Parts: sequence; C-alpha cells; structure tokens
Amino acid sequence: MDYIDDKSKIAEFSAKHPEIMVSYGGDGAILDVWRGASGKGKAICPVRNYGRCEKHADPFASVDLDAVCQNRIVVCEHVVRSSGLSYKYDALSEIQVKSSDVTSALRMDVYVDGTKFCENVIADGAICSTPYGATGYFSSVARALFTNGIGFAFIAPTIGVNNLVLPFGHTIEISPRRSAEIVIAADKTTHCASLNAGDRLFFYADPDKSVEFVGLDVFHCPDCRARRHGTTVVNQYFK
Repeated sequence: MDYIDDKSKIAEFSAKHPEIMVSYGGDGAILDVWRGASGKGKAICPVRNYGRCEKHADPFASVDLDAVCQNRIVVCEHVVRSSGLSYKYDALSEIQVKSSDVTSALRMDVYVDGTKFCENVIADGAICSTPYGATGYFSSVARALFTNGIGFAFIAPTIGVNNLVLPFGHTIEISPRRSAEIVIAADKTTHCASLNAGDRLFFYADPDKSVEFVGLDVFHCPDCRARRHGTTVVNQYFK
C-alpha cells in the first residue's frame, strides 16, 4: 500500500470513527497529536507510514477498537526552594533531566515517597518514562521494558544503581547536592532551568491525565519492526 492509498484509508477510517484521531508516521507523529487528542477526549490510533509487514499492509485491518490501552501522562515538577514556586512539565513518552554542560555530571540523592532510595549518585542525568515510552530511550538506558506504572533510571551513572519501575501513585524525588544548569526534555520539548541545592524535582504519573490508544499492538508489531530495521535483535534481547 502506497502513501496515496494510506491517506484514503485514513480518511475513510476517520469518517467512520470521529472519536478517534489518527497519527501517521512514527513515535514523533504520535507526540504531535496527543495533546489535541486528550484535549478533545479522543483516542489515538497510530499508523506507521512505512515498513509494515504483510499482515499490516492495510493499517486498520487488525485494529481492535474494543482493545483500548490507557496511557498515563508523566510529570516532572521542579520546586524552587528560594521562591517556593513550582514548574510542571508533562509528557506522554518520557522526561529526561540532564546537565546543560555535557562535560559535567549531576550529583543527587533520590527518594521514593519520601524515603531515601540512594544517595550521592553521580550521573549524566535521569529519565522517567511511561509504559508507552518504555520501548524508546528508556529501554536503551535501563535495558528493560515494562507495561504498567512508571520507570525511572539514571543515565550513565558512575556506579551500578538499580533502576525503578513503580506502580502508579508513587513519587520519585531528586534532591541535588550541588547547583547545576539543567535541561528538562519533556518528549520533544526542552526547557532550561537552574537547579540549586535545596530545590526538588518530583516525578509522578498525573492521575487526571491520560491518553487512550487503539491499535497500539499493531503499531508495535515486531515483524513490522524487523522490516523497518532489517533485524530482530532488539526483540530477541528483551525476551
């Protein structure tokens, strides 16, 4: 099926199911439409624009409209000690926190629900992911997948530190040991901030925000992936 046929199928599907928004492309295409979909109370049906296996040549043939997958939104809340102000950043896939200076690491203590999890961790940064984002950068960092809750991992720590996968409702807190200029990347949107000793970064899933997906299993089809990338190594690795 070529591009023109895809567009025709998408138009036909959208006319029949106005309660569903179709994203056409890869993960970036989904991120481009999810805020609009959630704002309108619509579900998202993601469609790959290339590299589909023979079973999914018709992008909607195997979509089960009754198999709805709920994905919570992950939040990073930066609380500034000096002013008491807080700034929130949300993401459908993942939130990364890194030093804005690539030659400098972050030094931090980490708490889970107020209880210390580890201290004086030196790393390039940290990542907090939703299940939807677990197959992306999080899997490269943590070498793990998960299907429920939120995942947290350090990026290039100097010592071995366990990664976390926690049920919804738990909060992970970063307390910096020294000031640093950081970049907070919420999906594809980046924000620069000053992180000072005494500030706090809180990561949690927003209980009031979620996005519904239909056809996410088709979008993540391993045979489609093998066709796009010419290998099934990643799928074998995560057995």
